Amino acid sequence: MAGVKQRGVKSENYKRTALRDGELVEVKPVKYYGKHANGRMCGAFIDTGEMIYGSDGLPKPFKSI
Repeated sequence: MAGVKQRGVKSENYKRTALRDGELVEVKPVKYYGKHANGRMCGAFIDTGEMIYGSDGLPKPFKSI
């Protein structure tokens, strides 16, 4: 006998947000090609497309946002 087909959403899609000028803004993943980063996934603000940089001046990885 075949397995029972699952219906509906299997997992929740949580939106990532970052703090900018005191308000939470949604973040999208972008691919960053830099001097020593060959295609690293970083984060950018969804409304302006501005990259999110860490305290060291490097683009912040999307996983750590």
